[in-house]
Amino acid sequence: MHLLNRSADKDSDLQNVLEYIANSFEAADDQMSLNIYTGSNLNPMFATFYARLGISASLSLYNKLAERNDPRLDRCYMDPGDEVIITSENKEELSLAPNGEVTQGQLLYSNSIFVASQSAPTHLLSYHELLFLKAEALYRLNRVSEAKNALKEAITASLENTEKSVQASLSSAYWDIDATDSKALTASIAEAYFENEISDLFDANPLKEIMIQKYLGLWGANGETVESYNDVRRLKAEGNDVYELINTKPFPLRCPYGTGEVTANPAVNALYGDGQYVYSKNVWWAGGTR
Repeated sequence: MHLLNRSADKDSDLQNVLEYIANSFEAADDQMSLNIYTGSNLNPMFATFYARLGISASLSLYNKLAERNDPRLDRCYMDPGDEVIITSENKEELSLAPNGEVTQGQLLYSNSIFVASQSAPTHLLSYHELLFLKAEALYRLNRVSEAKNALKEAITASLENTEKSVQASLSSAYWDIDATDSKALTASIAEAYFENEISDLFDANPLKEIMIQKYLGLWGANGETVESYNDVRRLKAEGNDVYELINTKPFPLRCPYGTGEVTANPAVNALYGDGQYVYSKNVWWAGGTR
């Protein structure tokens, strides 16, 4: 899917995507995950937060959930100071980081519960990601009803995965989080969410809702958000900026070279220039030339 913007035969490549998925994982139990985290070997999301206390919950992501009455609103936000899950009924207690205008500091804003997911696995490739890819491929092949069914399956799998990360947070040795007022994310909750909130949104704009749901589904402690960044870049490159990012600062289309490479290698230094190319030059798989 990364290569779709460079494809000479998109339909053929999309058919290949579906074939590969059909030959891949059949359930979450089959997915490719690193799941050996213990008390001394910590989930990277958890370890980064615990070491720095500088990760905050984003306003724009919260808004996407709120627009959809998403069940994650009642399960995935916490106050690390009070060690309590903040539900939608208590949303006035949330302090969300305004995108592009944050004040740097420790514990200044509310957090997603995933910062406490001490033992949550890191997914190299997850079952729910495959289902989101399947939904996108089917839609792009104009198999819209099949895409809708695949999206429903993807949302269910992603919410069930989210619940596993929540459970990892609730069992953390570092926090004693009160989850009294929140409900576990189950398949039945996912089905009601899809039928009541997402079905009509899909009918109105299938590609947008597939990609927004994937964006929400890859949010968490499992190391999948880099792939969301890839999705934003490849959709922007094809003119489908469905994410409506509210940070008005320039969007980085790529990561720059490291300081050591720039200062030690004249060829890299020449490529780097003033570094502003990261905002204007797509990566090669998104249609760029470098």
